[in-house]
Amino acid sequence: MFQFLRGIALIMATIAFTLLFSWDGAKTQSLGSITQFCGKLENYWRQNPPRGDSVSIPNEADGALCYGYLLAISGLSSLVATSADGSKPDCSKGFGPNCRHALSVCFPKGVSFEQGLAVVLTYARSHAPQWHENAWVHVLSAFAQAFPCDGEYLDAPK
Repeated sequence: MFQFLRGIALIMATIAFTLLFSWDGAKTQSLGSITQFCGKLENYWRQNPPRGDSVSIPNEADGALCYGYLLAISGLSSLVATSADGSKPDCSKGFGPNCRHALSVCFPKGVSFEQGLAVVLTYARSHAPQWHENAWVHVLSAFAQAFPCDGEYLDAPK
């Protein structure tokens, strides 16, 4: 049963990853537009703060799109990359050179969506010269810098 659920989770994560990173709408979003959208979500959450596991999003595309980026990265951060040589290492015993987090993002327990939003906005606002570039690369970079997988394995990407 566990293998079945794990397989379903992997399929869902793959679909989400594909939609986020290959969908034409996502590709055309620039870091500047995501900064504006996330600013709208930030303003909305000031008036309607998330409470525990209950998160409300604005009833407009801008804030919802920002939330989608946050949700996708947080959901995909648990994907595990294994070696490309075709071997199937046992990653249940921990991480090493052949088992690592695919996105190089390791969220500590208890990180909220509000914190994720703050990370994205802080990064984006400090990278104004790159606002014309694709957003997803920078959103992923913001999370990888804020929540690195340090010590996960010896050759961890920086």
